[in-house]
Amino acid sequence: MKTILLFALVFFPINVSIANSDWSNPITMKGRGSGISQDIPPTEFIEVPASKRDIAERWLSSVQYKILDKSKINYIGISSLQCDAPNNVYLVRALFVNGETGSFFVSRFDSNLLVSFESLGANASGEKKTAIAVCLSFQPEEVFVQAGGGAL
Repeated sequence: MKTILLFALVFFPINVSIANSDWSNPITMKGRGSGISQDIPPTEFIEVPASKRDIAERWLSSVQYKILDKSKINYIGISSLQCDAPNNVYLVRALFVNGETGSFFVSRFDSNLLVSFESLGANASGEKKTAIAVCLSFQPEEVFVQAGGGAL
């Protein structure tokens, strides 16, 4: 009995992490491309409020991103993000670790988008799903998503 309990206590956190990390898509060398490389300024993206994460997760359940119109921008609570034409607001998958004690970074590599979250300390709690809205002048070919602990 003790063995079963010990086994459950040791592997339960791992299973939670695996269950929550199906959005994880670390960037590859191919994903980095060889052309345009640009950091998206923090003023050009915003995380979806915690109260709207479930909605964002549903909208992104089978796609990496979704273009948002004005009504969806208001509904999901990100109307403070100002996006000037011809740019569009894209809702994209994101992950965070360590209870959001870090920062999001968004970068463009050719026509790909990288959404990363970095925090201090080891990733003790596993990855959690969230979403960010980002102003983009291009439609991403692929969205790479990664999160980790360590140094900022």
